[in-house]
Amino acid sequence: MSQSEESTASVPPVPAALPPAAPAPSDDPFRVFGIIGFVLSFFAIVNIAALIISIIALVRSKRAGFRNRFALAGTVISSIGVIITIALGSLAGSTLVGAAQTCARLGDGIHVVGSSTYTCTPTSFFVSFGPQAPTRSADNRRWASANSLYAEAVCPTNAAREALYDALNTNDIDQIAPVAASASTEFDAAAEVFLDHSWPTEIEDDIRFLGETSISLADSWGAVSSSADMDAASSVPFPDAQTPFEAAQRIRAELSRHGQEPAAC
Repeated sequence: MSQSEESTASVPPVPAALPPAAPAPSDDPFRVFGIIGFVLSFFAIVNIAALIISIIALVRSKRAGFRNRFALAGTVISSIGVIITIALGSLAGSTLVGAAQTCARLGDGIHVVGSSTYTCTPTSFFVSFGPQAPTRSADNRRWASANSLYAEAVCPTNAAREALYDALNTNDIDQIAPVAASASTEFDAAAEVFLDHSWPTEIEDDIRFLGETSISLADSWGAVSSSADMDAASSVPFPDAQTPFEAAQRIRAELSRHGQEPAAC
């Protein structure tokens, strides 16, 4: 091989010219999306959309080598807005459920419970909070007083009835007599509460009826307590029980309808 051939063989081939690199964009292509997300983040109704747009703009800008401050601000603001919206929605939902349950329990009408006023109709309900009008407060106090007096009358007599049931099961006049005497005293005290106090007109007639019935029951159980034997005790007449029960049910319904919780005794 000649010297010229060796020189030619040792020279490496010249590579073809490389294509020029694509120029980097001078402006962030997702800056506009960041601005849109930032603006929408101030409107609660579109907070979720603003959050999605802002996150997309933030991620795409970062991949393109830019820092999208509008997208970052939109992400933060809309995230806070979404959290607040969820919290308020949960609070509103629980309030509506509570109002619906209260109206279902109290029935139709306007009821004051604490600092809340519930307006209940067969097809809707409304609840408002805060101080009540003076007339409404006075009406609420009147029914609260009636509820307290009603509990004062019926709770001792209900306890007396329970004791009477236990004593009557013994079929022993010696055990029944003292319990009957105590029951007579309780029914006499209940009659005084029913008949010696002022009551709302909606329940006045039923209250008077319960007072008269309590007098009769006091007399009947007093007669039982003085009976010599079970035959004499069994002959003592008692007033009908069904009618007073119905009157008591109507009273409790009216108390509930006016925002009171009848005593569970």
